[in-house]
Amino acid sequence: MTRVIEYWKKHSEKGVRRLRSNNLDDNLLRDVMIQEVVDRIKGKTTEEMHEEFGIKND
Repeated sequence: MTRVIEYWKKHSEKGVRRLRSNNLDDNLLRDVMIQEVVDRIKGKTTEEMHEEFGIKND
């Protein structure tokens, strides 16, 4: 999430105030967000991933 926050800070300084969810600087922001999820689950067991994201396994 740090990278996402850094991205928003950088671009808000340039006057970007509003971005629609389907137009979030398409590829760059999407890639940063996907990488954040990958970093959070890399090397974890299924149980650890459930705990990380608060997923209850019924």
